[in-house]
Parts: sequence; C-alpha cells; structure tokens
Amino acid sequence: MHELRAILEKSTRLAIGLMSGTSADGVDAVLVRINGCGKETKVESLAFLTRPYDQAIRERVLAAGEATASEVALLNFELGEIFAAAALKAIEFGGTKPQIVDFIASHGQTIYHDPDREDGKRSTLQIGEGSVIAERTGIPVICDFRPRDIAAGGTGAPLVPYVDCLLFRHAEKSRVLLNLGGIASLTILPAGSSMSDVLAFDVGPCNMLLDALAEILLDKPRDEGGELAASGRPCKPLLDEFMAHPYFGAKPPKSTGRELFGDRYASKFLAAARRNGLNERDTLASAGEFVIESVSQALETLVPPSYREVNEVIVSGGGTNNRMLMDGLAKAFRSSLVVTSREYGINPDAKEAIAFAILGNETLEGRPANLPMATGATKQAVLGKICPAGPRG
Repeated sequence: MHELRAILEKSTRLAIGLMSGTSADGVDAVLVRINGCGKETKVESLAFLTRPYDQAIRERVLAAGEATASEVALLNFELGEIFAAAALKAIEFGGTKPQIVDFIASHGQTIYHDPDREDGKRSTLQIGEGSVIAERTGIPVICDFRPRDIAAGGTGAPLVPYVDCLLFRHAEKSRVLLNLGGIASLTILPAGSSMSDVLAFDVGPCNMLLDALAEILLDKPRDEGGELAASGRPCKPLLDEFMAHPYFGAKPPKSTGRELFGDRYASKFLAAARRNGLNERDTLASAGEFVIESVSQALETLVPPSYREVNEVIVSGGGTNNRMLMDGLAKAFRSSLVVTSREYGINPDAKEAIAFAILGNETLEGRPANLPMATGATKQAVLGKICPAGPRG
C-alpha cells in the first residue's frame, strides 16, 4: 500500500473519473487535476471522452437486472475491461501516461437499484470490476461507492450533491443543480448553505424515457437535439395521467432508476400516447414536457418554502443537448437564470464523471462524502472500496 501513502502526501492529484449512467449507452472518462479536499477542493478538467457500448453489450447491460448469476459475473469482468480501456484512452487524450495518474474513481454500471422495498431491505449493484481496471492500468482504483451509504441506512443515491455543494455553493445566490441524465435529479443549495442545508433527490425519468421512445418511434438512439420533440405539441391529459404516479408525490429523500422507469414504463407511456391519438412528434413533445413538469412540480411541492426561491438553475447531463428541454426549463424558471455547468468550467456531459473523481479523492482522505439529507442515511460514511494498483507497465 506504499503507493497510497505516496498519493496522500500530494496536495494536487491527477485522477480519472469513470461513469456510466442509467441510460447505459457507454462509459464517460475524464482526466482531472484535483487540488485539496473537502471545502478546499478545486478541480480542472484536462481531457474527456465517451466510449459507447456496442449494441450487444448495451442489450446485456439492460437485461442484467434479471440475468443469471453467471451472466452478471461475466459481464462484471467484461465491463471492467471496457472501463479500463476508456481510462487509458482518456489518459492518452490528456497527453500524459498511466504512471503519472494517481488514482481512478469508477462509479461502474448500475444494473440493479432497489431503495424502496416494502420490507425495508435496500440493495444496489454496480458492476465493472475495479480489480480489472487496476490490473490493466497499473493505477489504484476506488469503486463501488453506493453500498456504504445503504449500509448506513440510506438509499445509495444521490451521491453527486456532496460534490455540488463543494463546487457550487454561493454566499449570496440560491442555486439549483439539475442533472438531466437517464434520471433527472436535483440538488438545492440555499444561499450561504452548509452541507447540512443541502436538499437533493431523484426527480424521475429523463433521457431514459426519451431515448427509449426514440428507439421505438424513430429507430434511432435518440431524438437528436430534441428537434422532433420541439416541433410537436404536448398532450395535457397524457401528462396528467403520468404525473399521477405515486413516485412524483413522494417526499424526499428518494432515489429511483430503471427498475421503476425503464423500458416497461416507456411502453406504457407509448401505449397511452397512442390511445390519445398522438403522432411521433407529439409523443416525444409530451415526454419532454413530462420531464420539465416533473422538475418544476418537484420544486413547487416537495421542498420547504425556504428552498423555493432560486436565483440560478445550473444544468448538466446529456439533456443539455436537447433544445426542447432547455427551452422548456427556461420558460418554467423564467424568474431564474438557467445556464449549463459549462458556464462554470464544467463540461455538462462530464460532470458526473468529474464528481466521482472528487468522491474518490475524498475516499483517499478518509472523508465521509454522503449527505444524509439527500440519501436518508443515519450518518455520514466514507464511500467506496480501494483496489491497489496492478504492476506498472
């Protein structure tokens, strides 16, 4: 473990953050320079790429929640190879060498997340074997962040709000950090907030629903830029029907995923759209408006009044590339400035990978990095597991 002691002696570290979200479309890999830890954390992004899954791997990932143990075990190791390759490519893009990188932080690929069982027994599973990543790269790996929060009584998500607070809290401005990934999630940072003031939760489906509909209706992975949705007309009866789902009225802390809002949910949405006589454009427009309404309703009804005055909405995730979503959010939050995280030097597509690099840095420092206000945990906990480096090439 001498390499970890050497890393801890550094005030500035070079790190790779790896992330694959609920959309399961590939691995985001970012090379960052992190200075300090805790409230003193500063981060600079040096290189970023996305390595898409091939169709066969993506189909296996999406089916893994109901797969055999042997298939999950095999996929765990195969994804470890894919994550390792993405890390090495990001290092190459950044113009450096693996020997210079201090650590890799890998969120892995969620294949099952169940925080709401009636019997109270919560579970989550992310795969993409950290030992394989460490062995292929020769770099220490921090992985498997979510289980420790569940062990501490939480839902295992969201974890990014800790990083949101480190990077975006402001003495005078009240800010909302909105991530538009497979799932839409909110972090609310009141002006002058401390960690104990942060409120965060998963809102509901976003790109997971939009992309599933695009695959069925357009035979494409997505409605590129939200162009087709922007030309359609939302159907209010359809919105009212789906906004009545009990998840949207449930009070935080809460988190969700593909188990509740995956392909079966998209099929129900499409069937309801057809019952309402909607064409492709209006179906996609209704799905986009559904995302916007779920976000605005969450802020209006699920948070205390003191959290509802918002000066800025800072948006990240793949949904920032969807014109219909961004235009709709600007209208919904017309009294607030709506910008992407790029305005603050954070690539919106890379933000979650950057966040897990920072969470990995906190793990190395032995610092708790979950927020009980966000996850429902009974206490803060140091997250993740450490896989020591493999032999240096």
